[in-house]
Amino acid sequence: MTGFATEDAAGTLPATQRPLLQWVVASLARTRKGFDVDDYRSPALAKDWKLLSDCNSVDAAARTSAMLRIGPFDLRPKTPQAATELIDLMRSMALPQHPASAPMLLLYGTADQYVTPAWTTSAIARPRALGADI
Repeated sequence: MTGFATEDAAGTLPATQRPLLQWVVASLARTRKGFDVDDYRSPALAKDWKLLSDCNSVDAAARTSAMLRIGPFDLRPKTPQAATELIDLMRSMALPQHPASAPMLLLYGTADQYVTPAWTTSAIARPRALGADI
């Protein structure tokens, strides 16, 4: 998933992937002490942040509308250090971190609009390099 961070920093993250990156940034803010979401979000996006981050589906139409408003510059690292921090945090959570203890079944679609298929292909290489049976 580091592709989200690198493409976002480069300004090439597709609109379909921006809401997922927003969830990642919101999750990091909840789980990592000192992670500052304001290093990644615009003031316009900050106005919709609670709506976008809630797990409550009471106002799904409003949430969908907010997702569609996330522009290409609304969720980008404000500094090179913020970009590096996001990439490093995502890399630290990447799987696998050690050899698999059992065979793995991996299913994915090549027309996925949310996770770029090339990222998944690359991710498959990591467990194979550690000797996993996929």
